[in-house]
Amino acid sequence: MRENAAEAVAQAANAAVPIVQSTMEGYPRPIHRTGALVADVAASAGGGQAWVGNSLPYADMVHNGTARMPARPYLSDGMAAVGETLKTLLSETLGQGF
Repeated sequence: MRENAAEAVAQAANAAVPIVQSTMEGYPRPIHRTGALVADVAASAGGGQAWVGNSLPYADMVHNGTARMPARPYLSDGMAAVGETLKTLLSETLGQGF
């Protein structure tokens, strides 16, 4: 069961990456000037937790905005969009352990 849970969390995190990336296209001012921020979206999982985010130093400014630039919360919006997909994936994977 623990193996299924860890696998489900890892699969869910990896499934979220392309959805977050596609969310980045949906703002009035697209987020990809060079494509580096979109390409940098990554997932990792361990200890029953998952992380989806960016490692680039300017990612926080794009996501939260600055005094000169409105926020484009692509991570928050992307994770909201992925909710049902993640529920289904987790349910299917965890169900295999029973």
